[in-house]
Amino acid sequence: LDIGKKSDDLTGKYEKQYTSWLTFESEFNTFRDQIIRDLEQRANSILSNDVNKIFNINKMTAVLNELKILDDDIRHQTSNYNHLHKQLIELRQYSSTDGQRSIHNEQASIETRWNQLNKQVSDKV
Repeated sequence: LDIGKKSDDLTGKYEKQYTSWLTFESEFNTFRDQIIRDLEQRANSILSNDVNKIFNINKMTAVLNELKILDDDIRHQTSNYNHLHKQLIELRQYSSTDGQRSIHNEQASIETRWNQLNKQVSDKV
């Protein structure tokens, strides 16, 4: 009877962990594959305009406004980035050696892209 209860307790616990992992993976993939990519594409599009070579004041104002909006959008996503970063650190302790390596590589990749994006935009704002 005790074994059956323990088994039920563990099953519930593992199902909850598995569901949490799937939710995290979905959020992480969305952040990596959609949000960061969209912000990077917008940054590349905006930054392809050399503000020093724009002689039309309206065009210059439009580019600077787009840059400010992009900077605001990046700031808005910072809490999501920090949340995912914290979750990755927590997941490492429950992962195998290969899983830890994979998590580390994903974390390093996202961190590099995020920092480059922030630097690109903040240098121009």
